[in-house]
Amino acid sequence: MPPLNIDPTSFNVKLDSPVHVVDLPKQVMAVEFSPFEWSQNVILLAFPKVISVASIKFQEEDESMETKYKLDVIEEFEFDGRIHALALSQETLLTSSPKVMQFACASSNHKIYVFESGFKDHSEKKELNGHTDYINDICFDKESSVDTLASVSDDCTCRLWSIKDLKSNVIFFLESPGMGVRWSADEPNKILVAEKKGIIRLYNVEQEQPVLSLESDVFPLNNVDWSPSNHCKVASVARGYLLVWDTSKSCYPVMKQLIHAEGSKHVRFCNQNENIVATIGSPGHTLNVTNLKTKFPINVAKLKLSSNVSWHYRLPYVCVGVDNSLCFWKVVTK
Repeated sequence: MPPLNIDPTSFNVKLDSPVHVVDLPKQVMAVEFSPFEWSQNVILLAFPKVISVASIKFQEEDESMETKYKLDVIEEFEFDGRIHALALSQETLLTSSPKVMQFACASSNHKIYVFESGFKDHSEKKELNGHTDYINDICFDKESSVDTLASVSDDCTCRLWSIKDLKSNVIFFLESPGMGVRWSADEPNKILVAEKKGIIRLYNVEQEQPVLSLESDVFPLNNVDWSPSNHCKVASVARGYLLVWDTSKSCYPVMKQLIHAEGSKHVRFCNQNENIVATIGSPGHTLNVTNLKTKFPINVAKLKLSSNVSWHYRLPYVCVGVDNSLCFWKVVTK
């Protein structure tokens, strides 16, 4: 594998190499770990013209393993388009027979495609039409018994889709392009929507009304995340800043820290610790893992290319696609 192009003169903190590097035949365009306990070893990998559903297991989970990790591709789905976002459904279950898989991707053609395999022993690709501009984020409902997918777009809408009916039954009209969307893990009818102008709203889906608004003076906002372990914590990246809200205290950020000098693109909370956040930004392609208590980076890596960033559900691994490799950093989260 070519070197990760780490420049130790670029930062005042230690630069970290990944603990595991998986070499792959094509460039990794996007990566997404499963956010569900029952499918925590599932990882989605998007390449040019194909999406792989894979299973990854680490030695920490099984001491009898002779290698430090094992990555197995379960199934591949052909897809001829540029992928803007990936999301895995709670329906995915690899321990069943046959294996059941359901995931969605947002394409550059302004459409969403839902892939299903194992349902009634056949595979299917469904198409969701309605957005009129680029789709920036998608997310499956984590709690509902009905398959519902949320999406946000540059067309200034957030749409809630019924996978069964292939229709958007609810549309929230936004004041600016939608950049991020997250379902609540605690309250099934609550959804978080982030807009480019810096406003983040919490909506009640049943009432189709906003119930909370978070504000910031830093914009354009590029991405948002909602802590899986503490749903009072919300984080976004705007320009090069990492902004954090505690909704139990204020509608204004409790933290505003310049993390990336030339801009930021992605943000994700660690699943195990509400105070650990991973971001990707510039200069170059920089992974930065920040401790919110100390407001100081605990891991930094400068990469020659990068996908988005994703965390393992249970283990303290943060993952980024780096050119033709899948790279994992192990983070001290306690």
